[in-house]
Amino acid sequence: MASADNPDLAAAIRDIVDHGQLDDYKYVAQRLGINIKAGPLETLSDPETHNYRGDRMEFFTDESITARFSVMPNDFNYGLSRASGGNKYRGGLSIYHLGSKSCIDEASMFKAFGFARPFLNPDVPVKIFRYFIKRGQSYDLGVMFDPSNEKCANAFYLFQNRFD
Repeated sequence: MASADNPDLAAAIRDIVDHGQLDDYKYVAQRLGINIKAGPLETLSDPETHNYRGDRMEFFTDESITARFSVMPNDFNYGLSRASGGNKYRGGLSIYHLGSKSCIDEASMFKAFGFARPFLNPDVPVKIFRYFIKRGQSYDLGVMFDPSNEKCANAFYLFQNRFD
């Protein structure tokens, strides 16, 4: 289903996982084919003691994501954080409201990540395929299908070191 107008988003996500550095926002931007700009590095401190607790950085995109995937910039979430004394950062990347131009169908998902059984969420009417991947770093990937359009996923999230 991939073409110049319809990139293989599942393969791009797999390449980002294989790259092993979700903090490499330039690689993420290149692989997704969109513009990404780093926000300022924020220091996190305890609100009462003001002791240092870690750092956080968010990343932003522009209308390039609309041209590439037919989603709005505010449907894109990407950020990193590192706890005080931590040697690993935690990262998260997600895109919501995916459509046919950015279709992740089950076949491309299984090709990129292997077979998975869907998790049916009793609280929200979506079908979620989850993958837990360990390649030096640990990854939690979720690909969500809305019942109104089960041909293409409507969202995905990717976390690095989420549970570490």
